[in-house]
Amino acid sequence: MKRAREDFVGTLLAIAAGGFIYLASSELIPEMQREKDLTKSVVQFLLFITGLVFIVILNTFFLE
Repeated sequence: MKRAREDFVGTLLAIAAGGFIYLASSELIPEMQREKDLTKSVVQFLLFITGLVFIVILNTFFLE
């Protein structure tokens, strides 16, 4: 029973995280596309990718 509850909590956390990532990216990506300065656009894109890589690294270390 305890394992089923842990699986359910993990599923809810995954759905919540996906929702937050969707909301953040749906707000950030259009702003990045409107940016005229190439340097700012590159920095924003690199920071966005760095955040995604950070999420993958945390997932690898803490969920294994």
